[in-house]
Amino acid sequence: MAIPHPSGIYSRRTRTLVTRNATYIDNLALADLYLAHVRSVLEADGQWDSSAIIIMGDHSWRTERWVDAPNWTSEEEEASDGHHFDDRPDYIVKLSAQEVGTTINMPFTAVHTRSLLNAIMTNQIVSSEDLSAWVGRLDRERSK
Repeated sequence: MAIPHPSGIYSRRTRTLVTRNATYIDNLALADLYLAHVRSVLEADGQWDSSAIIIMGDHSWRTERWVDAPNWTSEEEEASDGHHFDDRPDYIVKLSAQEVGTTINMPFTAVHTRSLLNAIMTNQIVSSEDLSAWVGRLDRERSK
């Protein structure tokens, strides 16, 4: 799912694609709509509960690049906590049969994504506790 960088291509007020007067936050709203659609299709097919879903960003919100752009808005300033740059891209994992969310606040290098997929597909990771422990092991190995 390719959601473009600023400026926006989607207006969440009109719920239409636009060529101006939209923001990166509008683009994220479009991503949210798309993910809701994917979930509804999986639920309609009875596959949501048995599916593992991984959503990852290619980079975090590059506020330091866009804060001086003429189309930077006060809403973006507020949403970015004063254009605070967080170098961690989003990495969201929904495991099969998972119903409650959890946050794992440890570094995760995207190069380990294939190993993560393998661990999920071979049932080494079936719960958020398993995932947390697995990421923790990677973090400890990285720190050695």
